[in-house]
Amino acid sequence: MAGYLLLIAGVMIILFCGVNVYMVFTNKLEMVNVFRFPGIFIDSKQLVNTPEIDTSELTDEQARMVESMIENREKEDSQIEILPGVILNRTSNLIAHVVLMGFLASIGYKLASLGVLMLRPIVVKLKEKKDEGAAPSPSAG
Repeated sequence: MAGYLLLIAGVMIILFCGVNVYMVFTNKLEMVNVFRFPGIFIDSKQLVNTPEIDTSELTDEQARMVESMIENREKEDSQIEILPGVILNRTSNLIAHVVLMGFLASIGYKLASLGVLMLRPIVVKLKEKKDEGAAPSPSAG
């Protein structure tokens, strides 16, 4: 009886994990929120480090772009967002959710395999011992 319970419990855990991951990937279920990272920013002041740039060989549009970069360099808020926090958090939380469900599915597998081991009959086959006192077979010769 215990073997059947373990087998059923293990299979149910595995099915739950599979359905849960499927529903998270199809946006029908919310994933586990573990991470709350800020976005990745870079300071635009670090992009242009010399205020004296020779713009004589540049076109007018390129020269205006360099001048605007130099002006933006002097501003207080010069952060450029490289990777938004929403994308970083969603990806990290999705990976964490899949790893967590994989861990739970492995527990279900262990329970089910333990149940199968309890259900399987134990069969022992012994070798028959030969009689040493038996008469030797007659030889043709």
